[in-house]
Amino acid sequence: MLNTLVVTTEVVPLPRLRAEEQIKAAQALAEKANRSKDENDKLAQSIAAARDQLNIAELLGYGDKKDYKPMYQQIDDIEKKTAGGKWGKGWFEKIRQQLAEWRTCVGGYRRGASALRRSNLAATTGIPMPGYAKLNRDRRQWLLAATGVSGGAVLAAAAIPFVESLAPGEAAKAAGAPVEVDISQIAPGALLTIEWRGRPVWILHRTERMLTLLRCNDARLADPRSEQAQQPAYAANPTRSIRPAFLVATGICTRLGCVPVYRPEVAPADLGGDWSGGFYCPCHGSRFDLAGRVFKNVPAPSNLEIPPHEYLGDTRLRIGADREHPA
Repeated sequence: MLNTLVVTTEVVPLPRLRAEEQIKAAQALAEKANRSKDENDKLAQSIAAARDQLNIAELLGYGDKKDYKPMYQQIDDIEKKTAGGKWGKGWFEKIRQQLAEWRTCVGGYRRGASALRRSNLAATTGIPMPGYAKLNRDRRQWLLAATGVSGGAVLAAAAIPFVESLAPGEAAKAAGAPVEVDISQIAPGALLTIEWRGRPVWILHRTERMLTLLRCNDARLADPRSEQAQQPAYAANPTRSIRPAFLVATGICTRLGCVPVYRPEVAPADLGGDWSGGFYCPCHGSRFDLAGRVFKNVPAPSNLEIPPHEYLGDTRLRIGADREHPA
C-alpha cells in the first residue's frame, strides 16, 4: 500500500492526513506548561514528522512548491517558538488553517471511475498515484536521459533523496510487465527507485564500506538471516541480493505501507550514534539496514520485501521476473 487513500472517487494523500495528526499531537504538547524532557522530545519529533509528511506529499507530486512553502515556514516558526521547553497557545492556528485549505485545493482531487480503473495502481492495488502532469517536465526529461529505464516509471535518489515520477506505457502498466534497468547509470552509494506493479522498487548500489557496515548489524536486527519469507530463495543471504553490490527491494514499510527515506549517512544526530546507514520510516519510526532488514523494537514486523529479479547481463537488470517467475 502506498501513500494514497481512496474514498469513492476522491484521492486523498495519506501524508497530508499524517501531517494533520502530527500537528494535532504537537499542539497538545506545546500548550502544556512545565513539559518533561520526554514530552519535549516527543514534541520535537511530532513537528519533524509533520514536516517529513509534507515533504513526502510534495515529492510524490501533490501540488507545486508554492503550495508547500507557507506550511514549511509555519512549521519552522513553531519549531522556534517551542524550543527550550517554551509553551503557549495560538501557535498552531495558521498551520491548521493552511492544512485545511491545502486539503481542499491540493490534497484531494476528483477523477471519474473509468479513469481510476485505467490507473496502474487501481489496476494492481486499487490505490491511484498522483497525476503525472503535475511534475516538472524538465526534470522528468533529465531523468529519462540519465537513468536508461524502460517499461516502468522511474524515481531517483542519492545522498539527499528526492522522488520524481514518469509515466510508463499503458500496456506495461495494465499487465504489470517486468521493468528493465541499466544499472551502469547508478553511482556507488546512490539509490534509484523504479515503479513496478504500482509499487516503488529500490535499486541501491552499495559501496564496499556499506557492505562492511552491514556485518555489524546482526545483533540489533529482528531477522538478520532473512528466515521470514520476504524474499526469493536466491536473496536469502546476508546481503539479500544476487550481487552483493546491488540491493533490489520494494520500498514500502512493512508496518502500514509508508515509503521509508534513504538515510546513507553514518551516525547522524537524529538517528543516533549506532546508525550505520539504512532506511528510516518517519511515519512510525521503523528502521531498516542497507539490506532492508528490520531492526528490533520498531513497529515494522518484518524485513522489506525483495521482488523477483534477474540480471540479463553485466549492466542490465530485470525486475518482476526470474527463473521461478518467468515473464
